[in-house]
Amino acid sequence: MPKNADGSITLSVLFAKWSKDPEFMRAYNALEEEFAEEERRIKVRKAREAARLKREAAAKLAKQTAKPATPAKPRQPTEVVASK
Repeated sequence: MPKNADGSITLSVLFAKWSKDPEFMRAYNALEEEFAEEERRIKVRKAREAARLKREAAAKLAKQTAKPATPAKPRQPTEVVASK
């Protein structure tokens, strides 16, 4: 049986032994599923945060580059001429 320098059994040997135990494998697979689910949640959270930052940056840029509204020219009074 392979051993480490300190005389302990290597992890690969222990895992090979444990993997024959159905209860261990159920627990191991459950942990793997939990880790995978948490990894998916993290990816979703990061994608949402990136989208939010992108929207904020676009809004800030739009605000910075927006042309100021041009004031309307005052209308000149018109003269009303009565027709005959």
